[in-house]
Amino acid sequence: MKINNMLPAGAALIAIALVMVSCGKKSVADIRFSEGQNITNLSKYVSSIELIPLSRGGAGTFSQHAELALAGGDYIIADIDSSKIFRYSAKGDFLNEIGSRGNADGQFNGIGSFQVIGGDVIVFSRLGETLRYSLDGKLVSSATDSKIGYQSYVLDKDTLTYFGHQYPKRANRLALMKDNTEFPYLEDKVNVFPLTSTAPVFSQGRNGVDVVDSYSPSIYCYNNMTVSK
Repeated sequence: MKINNMLPAGAALIAIALVMVSCGKKSVADIRFSEGQNITNLSKYVSSIELIPLSRGGAGTFSQHAELALAGGDYIIADIDSSKIFRYSAKGDFLNEIGSRGNADGQFNGIGSFQVIGGDVIVFSRLGETLRYSLDGKLVSSATDSKIGYQSYVLDKDTLTYFGHQYPKRANRLALMKDNTEFPYLEDKVNVFPLTSTAPVFSQGRNGVDVVDSYSPSIYCYNNMTVSK
C-alpha cells in the first residue's frame, strides 16, 4: 500500500485507506477516483472502507513508500524511505516507534520488508540482517545471513527471499531457505542494469504467497515448493 507523498498524518486519512475485509454484507460496488477511473466489482471482496485519522504523534508525515500491517487491534506502519516503523491503536492514536535506523546493535540499516508474526515485528534489513521486535519496540533477537536478499517473507519455519535482478553473485531472483538449504527460483541470465523495486514484493494470496517480480515485471505464486506464473 502507498500513501501520497508527504501526507500529513494528522489530516489523515490514512490514505492507505485501511480496507477492512469481512464475510458480512457487501456494500461497496464502485469507487470513483479523482482521475475519473472506476474500479468495479469490489463488492465481491470488500464489505467496507474505513478511513482512520492518525494522531500527530510519531511520523507527522509519511513518504510515498509506506506499508501497513495489522497486529491484533493495532496498525503497524513502516515508512520505507525514512526507515521508521510506527505503531498506532485501532483509533489512530500513536503508541510507540519500533526499532530505529543505524549501525548499532539492535538497529536496522534500512527496511527491505517487514512482517508481523506471533505478536512480534520482523524487520528484514537491506544488508541481510533480520531483527525481531516486540510490539512495544524492544529488540527480541537479531541475526545476519548473507543468503537473505532485499526482501523476505517467513513461512512457518521456512523463508522466501527475493534478491531482485543482478544481485551480486546470484543466478536467481527468488529462493526458498528451508532447513539451511537454498531452493532457487526465477533464474537470472540477462545481463542488464540492476533493477530491484522498493515496492512490496511479497503478499499473502488466496492460493499461496504472491511474488511481484520487479524485473519481468510479472506476478508469481509460491505454494508448496512450487512457483507458478
